[in-house]
Amino acid sequence: MVDQLLIFTLHGHCGPITALFIDSLNPLTAGSGSQDGMLCVWDLLTGACVYSLDAHDGPVVALTYSLSYVISLGSDERLCVWDRFQGHLLNTIQVGSLVVWDVRTGEPVRMVKLGHCDGCVFVRSIVQVAQDAVACDYANQLRIVRFPLVTDKLD
Repeated sequence: MVDQLLIFTLHGHCGPITALFIDSLNPLTAGSGSQDGMLCVWDLLTGACVYSLDAHDGPVVALTYSLSYVISLGSDERLCVWDRFQGHLLNTIQVGSLVVWDVRTGEPVRMVKLGHCDGCVFVRSIVQVAQDAVACDYANQLRIVRFPLVTDKLD
């Protein structure tokens, strides 16, 4: 039996971790969000915190990334788009219904009505389940939403 060896303990959060990602394209980068609203991006080669910021007023409930952005969702009903490399806030979007946003402009591209009272029920978690589909919570239900191809140019 081979013993496991602890490589790093990553320090940066004051509260429990509530969301995280490990970059599938660059597995030496990770991000984490915590109950106290902090967002950290990590260099897993050195164990260093690349940046740490107060992202939300309340827990970070979801966290994801792309080649250029880190996107966080907080219990404060805000979706924040951050520059992946420096941590600059690029856009803040108030959430309510399930909306596909252009993160570069902050403009809505598609909106999906999940029910009758979209103004009082908030989506807290979204997970991509296919190239063109996401799973999200809606009150006490799990909804699967399929989006047609969304391109840079809209008619």
